[in-house]
Amino acid sequence: MSKSFLEDPELFDRHMAAIAIRHVRLMKQQFSIDLDYTEQSLAVVEEALQLLHEQLHFEKSLTIGDVPKMARNWGAYIGETIKKIHPGQWHKMEPFSDDHSRPLVHPDHATFPCSWAYWRIVNGPDDNIRVKYILSYDFGQ
Repeated sequence: MSKSFLEDPELFDRHMAAIAIRHVRLMKQQFSIDLDYTEQSLAVVEEALQLLHEQLHFEKSLTIGDVPKMARNWGAYIGETIKKIHPGQWHKMEPFSDDHSRPLVHPDHATFPCSWAYWRIVNGPDDNIRVKYILSYDFGQ
């Protein structure tokens, strides 16, 4: 019998890494966006999330129902980028948690990159993911 994500955190961690890999390929193939898992690439992510925010609120080409999947994909990339610099592991909180409740857990704290992406798309620049990254990882270093 195969294990669930709750029983095997490493399985969920690999799952999120695979989502990020697929998202990087998709962004390259469909939009010629190069994502390289560096801190600098978070500026590209911020621009992409701003475009999604505009599509949701102004162009109306995106619906609120589309946001969780997009937030998961972008959040997976954000989290995998963070893991390159600050080692951690993805965790699934509970069987029925929403799509953006996926913490990236470190020895001293946890962050929620999928939630960052979700709220950035919904709320716009006030939920800037680069600011959240700096406050979560670089503040005081």
